[in-house]
Amino acid sequence: MKSILNLQSPVIGLSPMDGITDYATREIVKEYGNPDLIYTEFVNVMGLCIAGFNTLKELEYSELQRPIIGQIYGKEPEYFYHAAKIIAALGFDGVDINMGCPAKNVASSGAGAGLIKTPQLALEIIESVKKGVADWVDNGQLTGLNEKTFKAVDLAIKVKIKEIETIHKPDSKHSAGQINLLAQDNKTKHQRVLIPVSVKTRIGYDKPITEQWISTLDSANPSWIAVHGRLLKQMYSGFADRNELKKAVNSTSKAVLINGDLLNRQDA
Repeated sequence: MKSILNLQSPVIGLSPMDGITDYATREIVKEYGNPDLIYTEFVNVMGLCIAGFNTLKELEYSELQRPIIGQIYGKEPEYFYHAAKIIAALGFDGVDINMGCPAKNVASSGAGAGLIKTPQLALEIIESVKKGVADWVDNGQLTGLNEKTFKAVDLAIKVKIKEIETIHKPDSKHSAGQINLLAQDNKTKHQRVLIPVSVKTRIGYDKPITEQWISTLDSANPSWIAVHGRLLKQMYSGFADRNELKKAVNSTSKAVLINGDLLNRQDA
């Protein structure tokens, strides 16, 4: 059955936008719009592992914002492995791999939408993230971090645990804790949970290859796929191609989130 965190379909989410969907924006949107799902801005996996003390602020979130997905990007499978453990340890409801950012400094380095041109690497990254989450559940050990970064991440985890444990009765108005994977019998308890691994991408690099690309991603068995209906070369110009988005939905056995040009209720 196609589903996203067992949310009732259709799922309406706040998509990740670098420099826009920070903590404050997410808090306001959740308070007044109450989307079913929220993503963080993307965080670079190498930066998170090497200088987590500088990048962890981008992963701050409140219990109000649940269910919330931590998004990461990069091109090194080994760093994705370590970063996935951090996302899981911080109590996110899922971890998303950005394979859709068209920014020149990201895509030209082979990350973001640049991964569309290296499908084998993309599959290796998905497997690394899934293994990172699974290994963290098995042993609860963070790996690949220098001492300064480890201390910063460890502190952030303790702060998040304390925040979670102070909440006994989540406000049903905001659905906070409705899908709180850390809650049990009205008494919150931090646990190691096998969180879902998803991918956000585009329909192609310089020409549509939707069916081939989405089928490739599907072979790695992500929990769901979010698809922006534009090519990398379009950036945010033109229009999202809804015919290609339909192909995306039909090219995977997983649930698909549609992204691009949803400006109002009628568009959705």
